Amino acid sequence: MYPKISESRIQAAIDDAQSAASYAYPWDSLELALKNKGQDSFWLVGYGSLLSLGSAARTIDTSDRAAREPAIVYGARRQYSYRFPAAFLKKRYNKTGNFAALDSKATYKREDRFNGILTRIFLEDIPAFREREFAYDLKPVPAFRWNAPQEPYRIAYTLDCPASGPSEHHPFTADSPPLPEYHKTCRDGAENVSIDFLQYFLDSTYLGDGRTSIQRWERESGFLQANFKQP
Repeated sequence: MYPKISESRIQAAIDDAQSAASYAYPWDSLELALKNKGQDSFWLVGYGSLLSLGSAARTIDTSDRAAREPAIVYGARRQYSYRFPAAFLKKRYNKTGNFAALDSKATYKREDRFNGILTRIFLEDIPAFREREFAYDLKPVPAFRWNAPQEPYRIAYTLDCPASGPSEHHPFTADSPPLPEYHKTCRDGAENVSIDFLQYFLDSTYLGDGRTSIQRWERESGFLQANFKQP
């Protein structure tokens, strides 16, 4: 069962998030801002490979103090619009070509929403996290606890790669297909939370055009046939 939250509460939360600070990559002022507030971490909603505990643990603290838990975000859309750097693609997946990873777009529209893992990112992990999330801005969004949506929401951050950047190699892409191996990692991470969480992941994920559903791509690309036994 999906969380039930009233539209008026969602709108109030979105309005609240819009008043929070954003950080353009490389988030130069982030550490100082946290220290000035006496904070040792900030909240992030991981919506792609960070859904996977194993993948997240390569870069950030995933111990109990990170307080990882499933959440639902409003006012943002998840889509495959971040082009994998060629060197990373070769090193991690031993592949070449034009493939996309997940991205999010902070739209602050009530109809845009996705699920993810709410987690703390600690000051000591920010340098490695900054390297991992090259070219993504940090945009504030409201995150409600998946298993306790009646509890107060938290203003967290989502990773949002802008459509243009200072270099011709800027990774935003609107027409690159998902990397199947990466997509399975994200999909498995969602399924490890629950079947309902996986279904919401599928229902709220799109290709880089922001319109084509990931479920359509799974069917038409052969992803399902390659990765799951068909009845």
